[in-house]
Amino acid sequence: MKTARVVIFMFALAFVATWSLSAWAADAPAAAPGSSTPTAKAKITSEVKCVVTGKLTEKTVTNKQGKERKTLEIIVATAKTADGKAVDELSGKTLRVAPKKGLKVSDFVGKDVTISGTVLNNKRLQADSIK
Repeated sequence: MKTARVVIFMFALAFVATWSLSAWAADAPAAAPGSSTPTAKAKITSEVKCVVTGKLTEKTVTNKQGKERKTLEIIVATAKTADGKAVDELSGKTLRVAPKKGLKVSDFVGKDVTISGTVLNNKRLQADSIK
């Protein structure tokens, strides 16, 4: 008699677990590849070759280890792609400037400059040349 109760209890437990998992799986929609939904953890990267004009500034920031370092930023006045199309979403934004090795960008701090390079995720500018 006790064995029958245990077997019935195990079947009931298995049924409830299966039912709960199927209901839980139906609630979470499957994220399409390349979509930026909160459930999707993939980081979407965008790289656009641009010519950016604006004012170059220098800023001191604190990194995660607590050390202060100087970074270069450009306040975008205008931005154009390599084929000459205007990129309006960058106007007025501040982009961090990461110069190519050997490029002296720090000499232009406080001046209006034209930088050609690659804009990454609308946050950072990988500078190839500066005028």
